[in-house]
Amino acid sequence: MKAGLITRETAILEAGQNAVEAVEAMTCNETNAVGYQGLAGGDELCEWAARTNCEVDGIPATLTAYYYTTNSQDQEIAEGCDIDWQIAGYTAE
Repeated sequence: MKAGLITRETAILEAGQNAVEAVEAMTCNETNAVGYQGLAGGDELCEWAARTNCEVDGIPATLTAYYYTTNSQDQEIAEGCDIDWQIAGYTAE
């Protein structure tokens, strides 16, 4: 798991089951924070994320699910193929 990310179980404890299920059902988008230049930029991974509003300890927050794709997966996406999206971890902030 990438540094700073929490597990699904921890995300459920912090943000709630409904928020986790909601963010998992969402379409993710490139974050342009990691690997957005892909192979041409020498990046091995590209970061994607989906976000939903939630509450953490009664305070409004955002639950984010992070995904990372390899260069070969990025090529498959560009060619219109489906890939097996795997959540790498979450943040609840």
